Amino acid sequence: MDRPADPRTLELETLRSSHDLLVSTLDAASDGILTLQYSDNSLYFNIRFVEMWGIPEESLADLSRKALVALQCTQVKDPQGLLAHLDDMTCNPESEDVSFIEMKDGRTLERHVIPQRLYGRTVGSVITYRDITDRLRYEDKMMFNHLVLESSGPMFWVSRPACRVTYANPAACRHLGFTLEELLGQHITDFDQKFTMAQLPALDDALEKSRRPITLDSQQRRKDGTIRDIEITIFLAKGAGEAMYICSVKDVTALKRAEDDKRRQEATLESLINSISDLIVYKDRNGRYIRCNTAFAALVGKPVETIRGLTAHDLFSADVALEIQACDDRTTVFLREQSSEQWVPSFDGQYALYDTVVSPLWDENGDAQGLLSISRNITERRKQEEQLQQAKEIAEEATLMKSDFLANMSHEIRTPMNAIIGLSHLVLKTDLTERQRDYLSKVQTSGQHLLGVINDILDFSKVEAGKLDLENASFALEKLLDTTSSLISEKSHAKGLELVFEVAPDVPAHLMGDSLRLGQILLNFANNAVKFTDKGEIVISVRASERTDTDVLLHFRVQDTGIGLTAEQKSRLFQSFSQADTSTTRRFGGTGLGLVISKRLAQLMGGEVGVESEFGKGSTFWFSARLGIDAQPARELIPHLDLRGRRALVVDDNEHARTAIIDLLDGMTFVTGEASSGMAAVEEVRRAAASGEPYDVVYLDWRMPGMDGVETARRIRALGLQSPPMFLMVTAYGREEVLKGAQEAGMENVLVKPVNPSMPSDTTNSVRGGRRERAAMHAGNATSVADERLAALQGARILLVEDNGINQQVAKELLEDAGMVVDVADNGLIAVQMVQQTPYDLVFMDMQMPVMDGVTATREIRQLPGLPGLGDLAIVAMTANAMEQDRRKCMDAGMNDFIVKPIDPQALTSILVRWAKAPQEKDLASQPAALQADAPQPAADGLPHGIEGLDIALGLKRMLNKKPLYLAILRRYHAGQQSVVQECRDALEADDMATAQRLIHTSKAVAGNIGATLVQTRAEALDAAIREHESIERLRELLDQFAVPLEALLDGLGESLSIDVAIA
Repeated sequence: MDRPADPRTLELETLRSSHDLLVSTLDAASDGILTLQYSDNSLYFNIRFVEMWGIPEESLADLSRKALVALQCTQVKDPQGLLAHLDDMTCNPESEDVSFIEMKDGRTLERHVIPQRLYGRTVGSVITYRDITDRLRYEDKMMFNHLVLESSGPMFWVSRPACRVTYANPAACRHLGFTLEELLGQHITDFDQKFTMAQLPALDDALEKSRRPITLDSQQRRKDGTIRDIEITIFLAKGAGEAMYICSVKDVTALKRAEDDKRRQEATLESLINSISDLIVYKDRNGRYIRCNTAFAALVGKPVETIRGLTAHDLFSADVALEIQACDDRTTVFLREQSSEQWVPSFDGQYALYDTVVSPLWDENGDAQGLLSISRNITERRKQEEQLQQAKEIAEEATLMKSDFLANMSHEIRTPMNAIIGLSHLVLKTDLTERQRDYLSKVQTSGQHLLGVINDILDFSKVEAGKLDLENASFALEKLLDTTSSLISEKSHAKGLELVFEVAPDVPAHLMGDSLRLGQILLNFANNAVKFTDKGEIVISVRASERTDTDVLLHFRVQDTGIGLTAEQKSRLFQSFSQADTSTTRRFGGTGLGLVISKRLAQLMGGEVGVESEFGKGSTFWFSARLGIDAQPARELIPHLDLRGRRALVVDDNEHARTAIIDLLDGMTFVTGEASSGMAAVEEVRRAAASGEPYDVVYLDWRMPGMDGVETARRIRALGLQSPPMFLMVTAYGREEVLKGAQEAGMENVLVKPVNPSMPSDTTNSVRGGRRERAAMHAGNATSVADERLAALQGARILLVEDNGINQQVAKELLEDAGMVVDVADNGLIAVQMVQQTPYDLVFMDMQMPVMDGVTATREIRQLPGLPGLGDLAIVAMTANAMEQDRRKCMDAGMNDFIVKPIDPQALTSILVRWAKAPQEKDLASQPAALQADAPQPAADGLPHGIEGLDIALGLKRMLNKKPLYLAILRRYHAGQQSVVQECRDALEADDMATAQRLIHTSKAVAGNIGATLVQTRAEALDAAIREHESIERLRELLDQFAVPLEALLDGLGESLSIDVAIA
């Protein structure tokens, strides 16, 4: 029997088998493997390790660690490096390491050291060696190919260690300026300005350790001696033979120069920033300081370089830092510039006020990367601004006090002056002795001069106080020029001056603006021209520029042939209280305010003023004004049908006057000729008749040298022409003086210079039997369109909302006279009810009424649910409040337009045409009557006369010249105003300002309607004082001032009307 196997024997056999398997496996590995046991320095290695290191077989049996290290040192290029590595491994048994070993035979081994652990304890090291020579050569080749393929720039090879060029590509030759033959064999230091042989070991070491290309900055000298900045990339290539350096060159000369320029610019910017006294800092998005100027560093008392990385909390107190952070946060959140003002202390505790602007900084992608803060010390500026503001307020207060004083004083002076001028004018019409007439003429002239001075002062005070407002109403330019002509023609003709008006054809006939102020400027310039001109002519011209559909810029020029101005004199014009020189005031009079007032007025009209003058040769004063264009059609200045295309001869010795008339006639379809003297006119008429083209009309100037107009007409008539022309005398002198001689000479009519555009048309039509056409053109053209539209509105239903009985009657009869059907409501509440019951075509709404005012009523109407006709119902404010804020209040409430009391009939017609709806067919008989208005009482024929403060002509105009209506209104006024003073006084004492203002507002309106101008003025003052919340003492004073003319008016009306009634 076999004995069973011994367990120990089996275990040993198993271990032997495992050992043999492990040895077999290690020997099969391609890497050389060495194990080192720290306990006894025993070694184990596989066959590949023996082959790799060339260990003789006879040494394998007793190979010690020391012997192995000695053997290895004989085979490596760097024995000292190997020993150092082994020492490091012994000192640090737990570390892992990868390194490269260069063998003397050219091989390269890759060494891996791994700790060997047993039961959690390091007992030795496992070292593997891999021959990577072929791999490195392949990588070198691939790297070389990559450099060749990727580098389009200069490249050359340099031998190692001789450092001579062995190859250069064409780009390298071009870069250095050498041929390939010249470049081969050159030492690298022959053209590289920075490289030295002393740098070679360090370069080799860096290339050996990294085994990657290295890029260096250098400079190379070209063959022509120029130096180029380069970046040179060097790769150490190892082949089977000698190693070499492969160098790729990039020319960075331009880049270097740009960088140098940038550095210089940054240095300049740094110097500039540091020279600025403002505090300039750059921060990141978290508020940390990145950079600052020296001014900021001085403020916080720290060197510039120590501030980087700090925040405001590190440099300032908590409250200041929080303010700075708040402004920074706003900039970061909103990503736009933010500003703030804050008191900031310096490091020594001195506070200053800084105006800080913080802006976001953006990177190249448009993302916010930080903040730029610039702070300026405005402490002194703020102090100066406060002082300046205080001085300005004091000056403005003084100016206002002065202006108010001037206005009040001039008002007080004008009243007696008007009496002096008016009464002297009346007395001069009576029989007087020559001495009396001389005295009174001088009194009247002096009074007019003084009144002119006062008017200038008053206007100037209004301009300075900012109280001069411009109107915006329709006006005819021709009428404005006629007014100017009538005011200066007598003075100009008295001096023998020719006065000529020239209006360009493209100037609109009807304009929108303040014609009174426009005429004031023109009259001032024209009066000055007459004053400073002793002979020659004055030409007033108007032309247009910058015209649109709605407005036009007009240029007015007043040209004279007077004394002219020097350059020094021109420089003093348009200044307050200034004339050309002091002798001007003594010789010609005047305050010098006229020009400065004209300048301010022109500026208010959107224009400017100026002067062109040469001493001794006359002056041209000009101004411009932007005016609206009125839509109403211009009058057509076309003559009667049988005169169109006819021939007209203009005879005048003054070229400007002659040309002005010719231009007008040319525009009227006449064929014109001209003559500069009477004799030339006779010859021209004879010549024209002989040629078969006789003149139909001859315009003759009266006074001409040699032969005047009357004699010229006689000579032409004496020619015995078959068809003698029609004669029209043109004269700048008194009509009565000329008319007798003109009639004797067979003149059909007389035109008074200056000739305006309508004169030739009107006069020619009249003498040819064209009176009917002329009247139609004159009266009909301007209103025909409005009349047509008004006719279409006949029977339109109008709601008049008015609490005052007199105002009701005036407005109602004006509307009914225009063909409207009128209902009346006493207050806004009734009006709201009535518009819900009856469809109205238009509503006129008073603003101040009891129960419910007009503004509230309008808002209520606009909020009513959609009833037929309410959606487009126009509501027009009808009020005595003419201020702009009142207009805005009405518009904001939903009103469509605004008409001011006292009511102007033409303005009322315009409102009707603009806003009233054409009535639909309806049963007029079913329309309700007015809820409250009583029918006006029959009026007496007589009118009250001699009542102070009552302008009967103005009142009649308000009533369309209807005397019975005016008398009825006066009676109702007398009855309705008896208790208004006491009622207003009671309201004031009860502090019921709303009732007081309503009472005085109504009184103001009805006074304006009847022409009670003084009562209206006093009511306006009290109304304004109540609106401005002035003291009760001031209101009582103004009420007393209002009561005086009102009581006088009521007494006068009571006496006059009772007499009238008795007579009736």
